[in-house]
Formats: sequence, C-alpha cells, structure tokens
Amino acid sequence: MVAELVFGCYLYQFEIPSVYNNLIFQRPLGQKQYDFFIPSVGSIEMKAIPPGPAKRHLFVKVSEWKKPDYVVAVKFDSKEHGRLSGWLTGKEVENLPRETWLAESFSAWLDQLRLFGEFHELLLRAKQGMSVS
Repeated sequence: MVAELVFGCYLYQFEIPSVYNNLIFQRPLGQKQYDFFIPSVGSIEMKAIPPGPAKRHLFVKVSEWKKPDYVVAVKFDSKEHGRLSGWLTGKEVENLPRETWLAESFSAWLDQLRLFGEFHELLLRAKQGMSVS
C-alpha cells in the first residue's frame, strides 16, 4: 500500500493521468487486477522492498500474479523514505527464476531491474500522446 502511495504522488507530480485501484473498492468489486492503469501504457503492479541492506530482492508471489503489463519496485531506505528503484515488463517477470522462501515467487535482485528513468520517459511519451478535450 505504501509503494502505491509513493507512485501515486509521482504520477500526480508529473500530471500523468491514471486510474488507481484503491483498496476501498477491492471487496465490492472482487479481486484486484492492478494497482494502477495508465491509458496508452497499461496496468501496473507496485511492489515494496522493505528497508535494510539485506533487503535487495524483488519478490512477486506466483499465487497473486495477475499478469500486469508492468511491475514497478519501490525500495524503502527507512520508514519515511522510499524511492522508485526499477521496473520490469510483465513478460520479463514471468521469465524470472522462481524461488520458494515464504511462498513460490518470481525473484530478481534490484540491480537486475530496468532503471526507473526509462519508465519515466515511457510515461511522459504516453502522456504527450493523450489528447485532452
């Protein structure tokens, strides 16, 4: 949830139109299919990586995988500070090695993710292509 708030603030700051799948609506509408949907980009699943030097892995539980177009990771350096640290396409996530630590999960080191600056550029190009009437 906190990773979603970080990304939501980022989208707001750069005025990128999006639909946020708020937790409030999950129960009445059924299972959550994405965290954000951005026109001309697709669905985005957010993943938080807790603070601590040993916490350097992105884990995506196979049982909760909804096949979003993108996965974006937020690495928390402390309880108060998180940074958008990288991203992968949904297809890239599906090709990651699977590990069984607490649950079967797709797994990647944070340094294996694409740089967030590339995703930022993708979002800005999509924003330019959206017409506002």
